[in-house]
Amino acid sequence: MAAVIETNGVNRDEEDLKKLQAETYKLLVEALKVNQERRWPPFIVTTTFFAAGATFIKVLDMLMKG
Repeated sequence: MAAVIETNGVNRDEEDLKKLQAETYKLLVEALKVNQERRWPPFIVTTTFFAAGATFIKVLDMLMKG
């Protein structure tokens, strides 16, 4: 009976290890996703300011000519 308990303990430890590895992998994937999403806002803000500046210059040019 003691051998069965030890075998069950080993299987349980292996199950716990697999669950822990799966959770760790899931967290790693989520962290990578968040890091990729953090890269976009600076580009969006820069593009918006550039477009606003170009529009402002175009409007000034139209006002000066017209």
